[in-house]
Amino acid sequence: MTFSLRARLLSAIVGAVVLVFICSLIAARVVLGHDLYALARTEVTSEASAFDGYVSARKQQVQLLVEQEASSEALRHALQTRDMGALSKELANTVTDANLSFLTAVDVNGRVLGRARAPAGGSLATDPLVQRALNGEDFGTMALLAMPFLRSEQLALQVGSQRSGLAIVAATPISNSQERTIGALFGGVLLNHSYDLVDEATRAMGGASALLDGDVIVSSSIVAPDGTRYIDARVPAAADAIRSGRPFV
Repeated sequence: MTFSLRARLLSAIVGAVVLVFICSLIAARVVLGHDLYALARTEVTSEASAFDGYVSARKQQVQLLVEQEASSEALRHALQTRDMGALSKELANTVTDANLSFLTAVDVNGRVLGRARAPAGGSLATDPLVQRALNGEDFGTMALLAMPFLRSEQLALQVGSQRSGLAIVAATPISNSQERTIGALFGGVLLNHSYDLVDEATRAMGGASALLDGDVIVSSSIVAPDGTRYIDARVPAAADAIRSGRPFV
């Protein structure tokens, strides 16, 4: 009977030790998980601010390139004389030198007179960005380019199954020697399946970077298991983060 009591007592002690160990393990994992979450959230938030700096710098660069081309005497002359061949050649040379995705010139009515990578024709008279330029404003911004525009610029394949393309764009008026607006220049960089920006950010900050259009990754430096880039994948939580303004981990 004494042995049985000791056995029960020993069993209770062992059980208590095991229970304490399990509770400690659970508590440690909860604390560790909380700390890692807090650290990840801080890192993501701070790196997002740094990444925004890279995007802002690229926007300024694109705007400067478009403004410089709009003030080119060769471009002005080609636009005024309606020399479509010379105009397209000038735009194509600029796109190649500046590593832009597209560059399009329109007249004061928004009619497309020249494109760098595609035939001229059509109209951008209803495009709000082009209208801002025709009204005398020059700017650089982020924009979603609609599929009809992407098709006209022969960029539709670059966005895959997406219905629009995420881009850094700039627009500026084109003026003659009397400072009268004779048209506008609209250009930019399509970021879908383009990796300069995410690679630059990754080299500077470490880790990996990605650009999302809504909840779809359109560009990233994340490496998939097969060695390719991780793109065109959905991240459902991203759309909630965009709507709420709160980061997610």
